[in-house]
Amino acid sequence: MKHLVEKIVSRYKLLNYREKFFPFIFVLFLSLFWVSGCFKQTRSLFQDWKFVNAKIKNHRFWIRNKAIIGTNLEKVLNVMDPQKTLSGANFAGEVEDIIRGYGLNYSMSSPRTRNSDIFNIHTLQLHCENAKLADLIKLEEAIYQKKPYLSLEKVKLHGNLFNPELLEVDFSLCSLQLKDILNGK
Repeated sequence: MKHLVEKIVSRYKLLNYREKFFPFIFVLFLSLFWVSGCFKQTRSLFQDWKFVNAKIKNHRFWIRNKAIIGTNLEKVLNVMDPQKTLSGANFAGEVEDIIRGYGLNYSMSSPRTRNSDIFNIHTLQLHCENAKLADLIKLEEAIYQKKPYLSLEKVKLHGNLFNPELLEVDFSLCSLQLKDILNGK
């Protein structure tokens, strides 16, 4: 190996400046390419390290507050029965059963669900057209009677341009579905 290195060095010394310049540039570009790759890898590792540290802080927070979370869960379970909470399909059916009794023209979106370990949150949009104010008040009272299993997040009222006695309303409804943690459901 030593003999090979000596042979390369002796040949390099025989080259003129122009011939020495091109291998130097080639080695320089290879070195820059290698250093660039090292910087990218280092930056990626640093971002991964920051992400893992943030996850660890989050987990420490939940572990540190385990007693408080357990107490709050017990309070919620005293108010709500997990068997009575509504799944996405049951939520849509319950809203439809409520609104049918008022004879309103309506359209309803499919429930959207956000999942978590302990509960699912279902939301849907309900749009009523050409409704009288008295019917809307009764509908809102019927929704409030279903609390805490069904709740009203937001209401937008719009006047009807052709008949000022009628309203168009957009309801944003949500339902919290507690999972049966002990049985894994």
